[in-house]
Amino acid sequence: MRPPSQPLVIVRHLTATTHATPSGLCGPAVKLLLLNYGLALEKSKIPSTGPKGNILKSDVVQYVNKEKLKPVSHKAELIKTAASGQKPASQPSSSPSPARPPLSGAFAAKPTPIDVPLTNMRKTIAKRLTESKSAIPHYYLTSEIEINGLLEIREQLNKLLAQGPKDQVTKISINDFIIKASALACLRVAETNSFWMESFIRQNGKVDVSVAVSTPTGLITPIVKNAHDKGLEAIAREVQGLAKKARDGKLQPHEFQGGTFTISNLGMFGSISDFTAIINPPQSCILAIGGAQSKLVPDKEKGYRTTKVMEVTLSCDHRTVDGAVGALWLRHIKDFLENPHSMLQGKMLATRFVTSSFLQKASFLSPSSPRFLRNAHFLAGVPLKRRGVDGLLKTEDFEKKVIVLYFSAGWCGQCKRLTPKVKKFYDAVREKEKDFEVIWISGDKEAEHQKSYYDDNQLDWAYIPFGDAHIQSFAEKFKAPILPVLKLVNDNGDIVHDRVRADIESAIKADPLKTYKEWKDKLGYE
Repeated sequence: MRPPSQPLVIVRHLTATTHATPSGLCGPAVKLLLLNYGLALEKSKIPSTGPKGNILKSDVVQYVNKEKLKPVSHKAELIKTAASGQKPASQPSSSPSPARPPLSGAFAAKPTPIDVPLTNMRKTIAKRLTESKSAIPHYYLTSEIEINGLLEIREQLNKLLAQGPKDQVTKISINDFIIKASALACLRVAETNSFWMESFIRQNGKVDVSVAVSTPTGLITPIVKNAHDKGLEAIAREVQGLAKKARDGKLQPHEFQGGTFTISNLGMFGSISDFTAIINPPQSCILAIGGAQSKLVPDKEKGYRTTKVMEVTLSCDHRTVDGAVGALWLRHIKDFLENPHSMLQGKMLATRFVTSSFLQKASFLSPSSPRFLRNAHFLAGVPLKRRGVDGLLKTEDFEKKVIVLYFSAGWCGQCKRLTPKVKKFYDAVREKEKDFEVIWISGDKEAEHQKSYYDDNQLDWAYIPFGDAHIQSFAEKFKAPILPVLKLVNDNGDIVHDRVRADIESAIKADPLKTYKEWKDKLGYE
């Protein structure tokens, strides 16, 4: 409600047919003339000589000459005069009315357009994104993710990390969780971590996550390499370092070229709920992250509850990632982010001051949840199958087991001679000890060859299905460029003993159980 002292003024556009002057006994031309001399509210003072008291143009001209009035130079002043009811100055003035002071600062209007020269980076961005939208058949999948649990764990972890050396404290962000979850989801759905190479599709064995960073010169995507194998604290530290180098223009080419999957997060701006991003070729996907919002959802006990949700949109290249495959990837990342304990591990923290006793200080860790006091198993997220077992094997079935990784293939002559020996050793130990596992990692080039090799040797070992990206990533991680290779590893995926082949060849002639117990001692298992 306006104060009583202020009159209500309705200002109309100044055109030839609609004016601030009240309608009265005068025509359009006379109204314009009255406005030009600031007489909109004073026409009653002008003697009228027209029929029925109408004011003629000659009446206005005669009054202007008599009062020696000058035209009002700015329409803004006309409106101001009409609104205030004040009479414009009747004395002639030799100086023009002062102009309004110009706006200053970043929001000042510019009198003329400004042509901004294109930098090399801007040219590259324009070229690549134009090619991407023109050549890649994009489609988009959106999922809503509850992040209450993630926010709680993030708060707890940051409290733990704050207890470290002050000059080396790193805060874990929501984006760091997303990077880790995306990398793990890419391991489960290899198509999303692939390149379209025109004549073939390349599925990458490791996940290098490109993180979009805005800089004064444009957008750049520094890379968190091997994100699937890094901890949250390590990811957080690396992202902060890369972002600073990006803004300072100090990134080296190898730090922003060659990613396999991209994340673009605009949620931190607070005004973006969701958006779609353009794929960075030759990658197949990019994940767009919106801001966190509060939302009412149904609750069985209370009827409803308030929760924090975040929308993510996956842009997919339909040449490499079908709709159902993209949906499967979103299901995996949703599971990881809504159940962050599933990817929580000591290795993720990766700080030199974190110990088991230190981790016990976190309220979400307790003696009743011993898995959280250890590194998550290196087989987490790895699909494993076994003869006679439907579906995939559970990761927890391999915890605290004596595990030997066996890299071999049907085309390898040495493998053909070694495999029966490994099987004989395995069968001898398994008769007495069920905590021994051989995981077969095939180097066969075709699925049928892998199947034939497995069936012909009547193997009962767990194995990674043909074509899964873990086969290549494990070969690189466990240094198996030439077959056959045998490695004894612990739950963290650390190589504990690499003379497994010699041990097996000796043990089958002596005592396999003795060798098994020696391996168990090396692992520190009781």
